[in-house]
Amino acid sequence: MSLRIQYILYILLLHFTIAGLMFYIFQDDRAYFILSELGLLISLMVSFRFYRRFNQPLTLMKYGVDAIKDEDYNVRFLRTGSESINELIDVFNTFLEKLKIERVKTQEQAYLLESIIEASPISMIMLDYDDLITSTNNAAKKIFNKKNVESEMSFFEINHPLIAPLKNMTIGQKKIISTGSTTKYNCQINSIIHLGFKRKFIMIEELTKELLENEKAAYGKVIRMMAHEVNNSMGAINSILQSVIDFAFDEEEDEYKESLIIAKERNDELALFMKNFADVIRLPPPLKERVDLRTLGQRSQMIMTQLAESEKIEISLSLPDVPVYIFCDVSQIQQVLINAIKNSIESIGNKGKITILLNQKAPQITITDNGRGISNEAKMKLFSPFFSTKPTGQGIGLIISRDILLAHKAEFELYTDGLSELTHFEISFQN
Repeated sequence: MSLRIQYILYILLLHFTIAGLMFYIFQDDRAYFILSELGLLISLMVSFRFYRRFNQPLTLMKYGVDAIKDEDYNVRFLRTGSESINELIDVFNTFLEKLKIERVKTQEQAYLLESIIEASPISMIMLDYDDLITSTNNAAKKIFNKKNVESEMSFFEINHPLIAPLKNMTIGQKKIISTGSTTKYNCQINSIIHLGFKRKFIMIEELTKELLENEKAAYGKVIRMMAHEVNNSMGAINSILQSVIDFAFDEEEDEYKESLIIAKERNDELALFMKNFADVIRLPPPLKERVDLRTLGQRSQMIMTQLAESEKIEISLSLPDVPVYIFCDVSQIQQVLINAIKNSIESIGNKGKITILLNQKAPQITITDNGRGISNEAKMKLFSPFFSTKPTGQGIGLIISRDILLAHKAEFELYTDGLSELTHFEISFQN
């Protein structure tokens, strides 16, 4: 029973009791009875009037509490003729105005923070207590695929190379994780209190571009310095050697002359060696044009067929019937494909098969061979500067291929399938 009903029942009971007593006392004197009943009626009216005045602040407080519960901070109470009520009204109106200002400020800050998080290049994933995804930003959706990072999905059950290393990390730990020979991520797991609960907060920053730029700047400086010194020396040495070969020997001294010719040829080989290194840092920006990817595959096969046949290796093409157009620098992409086929030939050695497969939908071109394959350890270093699995390799070809494909914003991977034991070089271009 509410306080209002209790008060009304009390007033009615009290006045009915007094009315009964008045009837008992003045039952023989009708005039006094009527006057007493009149006074009682006035008392009842005054009691209800006092009740309304006493109840007004409570009613006002109830409306204010309801407005706060409904988060309706635009409500304002009008002033009355009572100063005490007006003070309460002023307090409520001031309180609701401050709540409105704080709410707007909080919403603006939340919107600003949400916009910053969405625009951030750093991937951010919020998890609940059960490692279910509660929110992600655009960068995370790009890495893990939008369908894989929807809310209320289990983050650590996503099929992605980053998941296993992240699962083994502890809260507060930072770690650089490699998912391929060129792709590296700076990962960090923290925890925050959100809505009263402790939650995991994962941040993933892709370092590939910055690392490659720093790497190229570092080895580029060394190559330029080496090329300057070696080429200057080679030019002078070759000039002296040629003069000696032409004028300093008689016919009887052909043996010495032949040795100097061999020395000069070795110098020329060293100059070519340095030129290959210099080509890495002299790669021009791609001049893109619209080209049918089938044509590049056919040309690559024709160019490398003679070398392949000399090693009894077959090169087969699997191309769609319709054109697959991409925008690229024809000579650069041709160089990548020729280098990939040449590496396949060297990997096979003698008697084998190379397949050039073109996927129309991606568009994607894959060069597959049945050579000796690539170990997991070597796979992580394949596109590193000057790393080669060949005893006499310089590691130049894959570096140039990497830079060309990155300049074309193409995705690529070189790996050996553990089941089929075939090695694939997959290159996916943008539509």
